[in-house]
Amino acid sequence: MKQPFRQVLLTALLSTALVAPAAAQQKLKYPKAPAANTVYEAVEQPALPAGGLEAFAQYLVDNQQYPTAALQAGAQGTVTVSFVVEKTGSLGEVAVAQPGNALLDAEAMRLIKAAPRWTPARHRGGIVRQRQVVPITFQIPGEAGAAATTPARPARPTAAPRW
Repeated sequence: MKQPFRQVLLTALLSTALVAPAAAQQKLKYPKAPAANTVYEAVEQPALPAGGLEAFAQYLVDNQQYPTAALQAGAQGTVTVSFVVEKTGSLGEVAVAQPGNALLDAEAMRLIKAAPRWTPARHRGGIVRQRQVVPITFQIPGEAGAAATTPARPARPTAAPRW
């Protein structure tokens, strides 16, 4: 009875001794470097416009040229533009996410194509390409909150109380 038990124990020990070094010598898996042309949606450090988001918003306001034909037709709304911030910081692959009015779409694309360079995104220690989506609102001047832009009448001064 001792002999079969010893053989089973010896076989178990030998099989573990042979498998253990193979398991111990497995290569460690490090994160792979980002692929050269992959466009990322989410990254560790996202791409940002030069000067920050407020400066980019101001650029859009300062350089937006409402198309005359769209203005006469009363076209307004928000155009969502998708683009890729390249590794160099330039903007490429500019497209309208949901086409609407062709004139407004064209102006939104012109704004993005002419925009200043961005700081490229970083992911896993490398500079990568990242897709961004920016909504650009076209609102007919004067119609947007006409009541809000009209100055309210100052209240009549009341007689100051006498103490």
